[in-house]
Amino acid sequence: LATAKDYMELLFGERVNEKLVGDLNPLDVVEVNFPNASGGFDTKFLEFRFSRVYEQGVLSHLLVTVNDISERIKLQRELYASQERAEAQMDLLMEVLHMEPQVLRNFLVGTRDALEGVNDVLKQPVRHQEDYGQKVASIFRLVHRVKGDAAAAGLRSIESAAHEIENSLDGLRKLPRIGGNDFLALAVRLDLLFARVEALDALLQKFGSLQSVAAETRVEASPWTVYEQLAKRVAERQGKRVSFAYRGVDYEAIPERYRNAIGDMLTQFVRNACVHGIETPEVRSAMGKSPIGELSASVLHTRNSGLEFSLRDDGAGLSVEKIRASVIESGRMSAAEAAASPAAKLLHFIFEPAFSTANSIDEDAGRGVGLDLVKTLAQSLGGRIRLSSVPGSYTEFRVSFPPLSAPQGAERLPEGVAA
Repeated sequence: LATAKDYMELLFGERVNEKLVGDLNPLDVVEVNFPNASGGFDTKFLEFRFSRVYEQGVLSHLLVTVNDISERIKLQRELYASQERAEAQMDLLMEVLHMEPQVLRNFLVGTRDALEGVNDVLKQPVRHQEDYGQKVASIFRLVHRVKGDAAAAGLRSIESAAHEIENSLDGLRKLPRIGGNDFLALAVRLDLLFARVEALDALLQKFGSLQSVAAETRVEASPWTVYEQLAKRVAERQGKRVSFAYRGVDYEAIPERYRNAIGDMLTQFVRNACVHGIETPEVRSAMGKSPIGELSASVLHTRNSGLEFSLRDDGAGLSVEKIRASVIESGRMSAAEAAASPAAKLLHFIFEPAFSTANSIDEDAGRGVGLDLVKTLAQSLGGRIRLSSVPGSYTEFRVSFPPLSAPQGAERLPEGVAA
């Protein structure tokens, strides 16, 4: 209202050119809700235009013309949405044509599972205020998993959509008190992500034969190549260089119950290593290391017929002092408590929700979700995490899974943390 008044006063100024200030009109498009007979409302878009009226050469009035431009706005929005869908589908198509078919199928299965999980979390009734915070944490883990899978598959557009949802979730996490209405904006962004996944599925149906032709001329790559490519993409974004090597059980020989979890964990470990562990080429060279950081992954059978999955990087190792500072800054411990705590106890915090030692937030780090997701996945399978690190030398994560015949779901994380 104040802006509209200012604009009308401006039009009453004799020296102001009416046409030149037309773009400043704050009532150019006004959304108005009119009550209807059913108890709801009808939305209209109105356009207000102002013209000067002169009497005997003197400016005396403003003539206001009001037009209903609802249909025009509706068509504009439909056109804009159509253009956005077309651009998104083109981006997805270019990404799909360069993907291994099995990688794409695995991504769709895992993503649908995660998004159904998000729906389930949103449907859960809220009885206490803290339930809202638990909802945010659960959705954060699921969306971070989708983001990681999209990054591993090279689906940049879906990775970006998931990152935008993480921004919304981070905003919710920082609110002093969360209410149901605070989830409305999140629901809109989630709907956009659902739409992109459905568009991807539709593209597969439409261009399946084209992809089959491309696949005939493509050299079949190892499933572990996906994580090698992810490592190189993340490292490049961080100004680093890495190599990736795998040894152990064939991908297809890993029990399906563990296969998806290992893939999700490996995605998080790779991101963590490239952001926090591996140094820049300049720093590595100054330390007498190869400028190219090394990531080594393995999946091996254990003596009790279980599996052990590991990822090791030859980077800077974990900084206990940096973790201690983040523990204090986040309010998890007082300065005195943190100073008196042994390194092993402090290292446990890297698996806590919303805990991060990153200096800034970007697509690859800073949310404090990755290792929390690893912990949750391992717990759900009765797994056990071991961590070892030597400053300036390496960091290694090991996740042991019990035999499939063993009882599942034992909460034993994280154990055996060695500094």
